[in-house]
Order: sequence, then C-alpha cells, then structure tokens
Amino acid sequence: MTLNNRVIAVKPLHDFVLEITFKDGRSFTLDFRPMVESESGWLYDDLKRPEVFQQVKVNGLTLEWPTGLDFCPDGLRYCCEVGRICSDAEIAAAFAHAAAA
Repeated sequence: MTLNNRVIAVKPLHDFVLEITFKDGRSFTLDFRPMVESESGWLYDDLKRPEVFQQVKVNGLTLEWPTGLDFCPDGLRYCCEVGRICSDAEIAAAFAHAAAA
C-alpha cells in the first residue's frame, strides 16, 4: 500500500467509470457504480445521474464532485490497486495492517 498519494488527472470514460492518474504516473480505471448505487444522501443522490457524476474534478489532491463528495487520496489509491471501490471499514483495516507492519 502506498501512502501520501496525490491525484493529478481524472478522465471520465463512461457512465461511472473514471481513469485516475496519480502523481507517481500510475493510472487506473475504476468503476464507481457500486458506490453510487449503494449510497444515498445529499452527497450521493445527484451523482446517480451520469452527467453529474462525470463533472468530477481534481481539487489539488484528490477527486471532488459538485456535490462536495471527495476521497482520501490514499484510500482512493488502495481502491485502485485492488481494482474496486472498497468499504470504509476495509480501507481502515488495510491502513491498520500497513501501520502495524
């Protein structure tokens, strides 16, 4: 697991799929559909429309949407490395394991 990540570019590919590039030059393709479909509330509801989801921007450190939703860049990198959106609990456990190692 890498830490101190920074997103430098994001490119919406289609629907809820993004290409995300980190400062170290590695790029990943990640499907956010499972997150968008399973979450609700003011940060997520408008993102269920692909045209809103695709308004994602890099805010200087990580991804951010017009609704205000953003990600911890290290947690986002973890999701990219495992190839799927992970739960907060899974990400926390991965960080705890890395810190203990």
